[in-house]
Amino acid sequence: MSLTNKSNVQWFYNDKIVTSPIFDEKNLRILKKRVLQAVSKHSVKTYLDLGCGSGELTLFTSKLVNPVEIHGIEVSDSSREQALKFNICCKSSDLNQNMPYPDKSFDLVSAFEIIEHLWNKDGFLKECYRVLRPGGYLIITTPNLLAFLSRFFVLFGYLPLHYDLSLEYELETRPFQRSTQLYGHISLYSMKTLKRHIESEGFQIASVDGLSSLYVKRFKFLKFLDSLFDRRPSWASNILIVAEKPSSE
Repeated sequence: MSLTNKSNVQWFYNDKIVTSPIFDEKNLRILKKRVLQAVSKHSVKTYLDLGCGSGELTLFTSKLVNPVEIHGIEVSDSSREQALKFNICCKSSDLNQNMPYPDKSFDLVSAFEIIEHLWNKDGFLKECYRVLRPGGYLIITTPNLLAFLSRFFVLFGYLPLHYDLSLEYELETRPFQRSTQLYGHISLYSMKTLKRHIESEGFQIASVDGLSSLYVKRFKFLKFLDSLFDRRPSWASNILIVAEKPSSE
């Protein structure tokens, strides 16, 4: 089983109500700060959330920017039904393929915990650039391949945190892991490689932040370490990057 065609993507996600579990109160404060900084330069009339899930985080972000139109893409039928109830204009589409929108359609595009699920990351970032208007912003969050806990895991012979090799079987239980879950992650970025990839597609990096992980919040000592390392994005559990499409484009 692979996620290289739409039928398999549909199979893996279709019965799931997709949410964004990393966004606790602390991470939402960081997201709010960065979104408000971005929209202070340009008003947002049209907003697109890629992989919008059931729409809760889409609504949180839209309340910060007050767009006239809120759009979303979600491959899961169950999640898309929930998003439509929030009056999000939500379409079904495989984000490994071209997006169903004209060039320069949106002032703000977000992809919360999405890019790690895609095999065609080059095409995805190109499409984000295409559908953004000049001066528009892209917001991306994703797990960090080189998170402090992942470095510990690899040192002792385990896979990095949130890294799947199979979409059908849980092949390994990592330390401190109380439940098994297939994430559908195809590959992960480090902070450095994500910045370079985004810049390679023509974006200008506006900000980079580290985010904490709910994986460690059950354990007080790991939670303390997580709060220290999320101040260093290259070691943080998750990465938040805001990038701008140049106004001169």
